[in-house]
Amino acid sequence: MSSLFTSFKRDGVPSLFFIQIFATMAYAVLYSTIVLYATKKLGLSANVASSIVASFVAFNFTLHLLGGYIGGRFMSFRSLFLMCIAFQILGNVLLMSVSVSSLYIGLAFFLAGSGFNSICINCMLTQLFKKDEDQMRQNAFLWNYSGMNLGFMVGFFIAGCFQLSQNYETLFLLASFSNGVALIATLISWRKLNDVNTHVSESPDNGTQRTVLSLIMSLVVTAALMWLLRHSGFSSQLIMSIGFFTAIVLCVLALREKDKLSRKRLWAFNILTLASVLFFTLYQLMPMALNLFIENNVNRMILSFMIPPQWFMNVDSIVVIIGGPLIAGILHAMHKRGVSANIPALFASGLILMGLAFLTFRLGIYFANPQGLTSSIWVVVGYTLFACGELSLTPIAYSMVGLLAPTKLRGFLMGVTLLYSGVAATFSNYFSRLALADSQGTAPLATNPGYGHTFLMLGSISVLVGLLLIGFVPFILRLIRANPVNEATT
Repeated sequence: MSSLFTSFKRDGVPSLFFIQIFATMAYAVLYSTIVLYATKKLGLSANVASSIVASFVAFNFTLHLLGGYIGGRFMSFRSLFLMCIAFQILGNVLLMSVSVSSLYIGLAFFLAGSGFNSICINCMLTQLFKKDEDQMRQNAFLWNYSGMNLGFMVGFFIAGCFQLSQNYETLFLLASFSNGVALIATLISWRKLNDVNTHVSESPDNGTQRTVLSLIMSLVVTAALMWLLRHSGFSSQLIMSIGFFTAIVLCVLALREKDKLSRKRLWAFNILTLASVLFFTLYQLMPMALNLFIENNVNRMILSFMIPPQWFMNVDSIVVIIGGPLIAGILHAMHKRGVSANIPALFASGLILMGLAFLTFRLGIYFANPQGLTSSIWVVVGYTLFACGELSLTPIAYSMVGLLAPTKLRGFLMGVTLLYSGVAATFSNYFSRLALADSQGTAPLATNPGYGHTFLMLGSISVLVGLLLIGFVPFILRLIRANPVNEATT
């Protein structure tokens, strides 16, 4: 049992765990509510609402790349995080004015904050550990990922409660309050979260000019987002172009790396990051097609109570909250016996489990009642598989940056990891629209064929790619390990 808490002995880890919970809550509220808010309250079409969510999610992750550049270079990660939280609070306040225009403006300010803050938390957590403390760092990321999902669970629960009454003004107010708690907690833990081996920490000046420049850059990003959120087609093309350009940069970095082991590890990073794009494409369907599917095509009645769509997302959150620390403990016990986690096999397992989740949703549609409504049991089973796949891949993807990235590239490669989640969101929007393309209205019998075809296609592809990746496990392990040791898959 003590192995579950091994990383908590490191000063700063408990603080970031607490900060992560409240920083995530506000994002969870918007993540789970935008598509329903836009369709139910503002009267936008399902396709338009889905495009807004896709742009929101895509830019949230794409901006992490810029955050990785600003953080540690122009501002310390802790200072940048504070500025991000302030932007998120302002965004939530603007969203309280219920209108289409305030939706775009509020989301732009919120994104200018949330687009940077995850990279800040991940980098603050990474620099609490030395280069050779791989297992401790991985343990801490699993704990932190559990804290993130605790924030998601609370955010989803609150969002569901206010969704029933459509009291969005109070909902956005509570979201800004959670950001305020994260801000105060960061100030209290300030000394524990100082930068280590970054441009800012090694610079002799106080960095006032760099701070002002960072603020200007954030305001410019906000103004750009106000326009980009209204033009989702151009936004998708922009994000895909950034993703393609970044892939070229990664290849160039690997080719130019002089150290042999670092070069091999960069290639391993590139392969695993590419595999993760498919996983996150399916994952990002949750606030889009899956949310609309649950709202309109699932029997959500239990006795006389209608379950809000956001509450089904908590199946995923609860499994991750419980499973994160358990996996951290298992990995720690394995490490003590000289057995290392098999990172590529964990990636493959995540893809297979995610594929099985979507095949489960397809089975639910097949066994729908005469009205076309799928039993909520199928959703619960699917989201459980969803969460198991998430545990196998997402926190491992974050923690592998500390293992595979040269020290000076950590912030950039952490941003790249999150950037490709944004690229995946653009694919998610395509498949979300594909699921609704041939339907008229929201009647289950009319929309089930589109959902069923999309779920079957994506689930099958994910399982097949996961099985293919298993075949490449030995090759990837040779790239990662300087001296091969015993490997095991959890």
